[in-house]
Amino acid sequence: MKIAVIPTLNEEKNIALVMNRAIKMVDKVIIVDGLSSDNTVNIAKKFGKTEIVLEKKPGKGNALRKGFEIALKYRPKYMVMLDGDGEKDPNDIPKMVKWLKANNADMVVGFRQQRRSLGRKFFNLYASWWIRFATGYKIRDCLSGFNIIKTACLERMKLISNNFEIETELILEARKNNLKVIEYPVSSPKKSPSRLKKRHMKEINIFFDKWILNWNNSRYCDNPFYKKIFLNFFCRLGLLIFR
Repeated sequence: MKIAVIPTLNEEKNIALVMNRAIKMVDKVIIVDGLSSDNTVNIAKKFGKTEIVLEKKPGKGNALRKGFEIALKYRPKYMVMLDGDGEKDPNDIPKMVKWLKANNADMVVGFRQQRRSLGRKFFNLYASWWIRFATGYKIRDCLSGFNIIKTACLERMKLISNNFEIETELILEARKNNLKVIEYPVSSPKKSPSRLKKRHMKEINIFFDKWILNWNNSRYCDNPFYKKIFLNFFCRLGLLIFR
């Protein structure tokens, strides 16, 4: 069983396209809406195999964590994390699951081969380099927002993110739990403006730095000594810069 959790906020222009494809690729869709002021919820209600959850707390992280909580009661084998803006194609879901199984992996991250803007491309390259260095995972797009994870593995994670940091946290928590994470190239047909702003990039940086510092000093961290020293230095520097 596969369940897709889709956070939405004012996506009336895109949600029908996403839902038309998603309900064919998964067993159930859970829409977690951040109190949209448009017609997003009413449009989503028209589709079968769909559960609507209204989340009063703002932020993508809160929406996804709420969606995961609701989805767990159905005991799916796979949890699909998908955006409601139409940038990613739900038709890639079965391909990603097949790739995950073929590689005996625990989580697959969608790798977009196109970006919405030069700024987003630069930040993705920057963030993904740090993720690769810190975790050892060969991931080129840590902020794609299109991931599939085994539910049993998701349950081992202690997610606390409120906003866009959730995408980074999933990968970091996977490393902490020694999960196998791989990537898969996905379609990215839509190039509308992103909701990821400069303040969100700052929040992601701060979250990463704090998480790494905490992990580096815990008994769970098995990184070599030189990597711990390097990460400690630059994460502390990052906190000074972005405070």
